[in-house]
Amino acid sequence: VTSELPIAEPGGSLEYISNVTALRSASADLSSYGEIHFVMTNSDGTLAHVAYFDSGGQFYLPSQIAGGFLPNGINTADQQLHLYTVVQNTISANITMTTNVSTLGSRADIIIRTSGITSRTVTFGNGFKTTGTLATGASDGKFFVISFVSNGLFMFETSRTVAM
Repeated sequence: VTSELPIAEPGGSLEYISNVTALRSASADLSSYGEIHFVMTNSDGTLAHVAYFDSGGQFYLPSQIAGGFLPNGINTADQQLHLYTVVQNTISANITMTTNVSTLGSRADIIIRTSGITSRTVTFGNGFKTTGTLATGASDGKFFVISFVSNGLFMFETSRTVAM
């Protein structure tokens, strides 16, 4: 389904209600409008920033899925913190984790579960700024939680637990 939305005059507003569950693509000429933001009202009345066009017509989906959980498989490199607030991984080999960066101010956590009795090294690559690598230790079934906040350019580590 394709819909054309009337664009409000600069300084105006636009309310659009639809039963559309997913937006696949969008484009716009916004040279005279600046940014256009799409906001939805949650059931509790609070507003949630859903998406926006910048002044160049580029479409952004800036929001993670609030409470979104991704149970990654074993030794998955891509953490997808731009989409999920919690990602869980099972580590049974040395790995370098990467991510697309979520929007400014977003927070996310990675849960790491060890598998096997050999210590593994988790390195953080593209998208991350951390205090260093994580050595899992030689115990099976231990958990670590590493928390991050985004400045829009990197996911900065804010804390990490010891093995639990």
